[in-house]
Amino acid sequence: MQLESEIRVDPVQRADRFVNDWQRLGQARAVMQQGGNENGARRVAGRMSDMAKGLERDPQVGSLLRNRTPELGLGKGYWARVVARTCRVCVIRADPLDWNEPLGEVK
Repeated sequence: MQLESEIRVDPVQRADRFVNDWQRLGQARAVMQQGGNENGARRVAGRMSDMAKGLERDPQVGSLLRNRTPELGLGKGYWARVVARTCRVCVIRADPLDWNEPLGEVK
């Protein structure tokens, strides 16, 4: 019970848990694909997708995971897109901008 409380307040521990869960699910998905269980592999991939989407609610962990892409089995380009999408969602929630409109010159 106390360990769960510590994990909830410590972004480093949440990132560690994310990596462990991601690796476990990735291995399970690979085993299912190799065994021909495409439905099971899709379900596991869906859970992994839900985990990635959950980072929108935890930008601290998303930031920490950016440096751990090799552990997640993801290329830097993929993670950059996830983080950019996450940041965009956070900005949209705080200040709805028209993303088609130029932001102007950066000074």
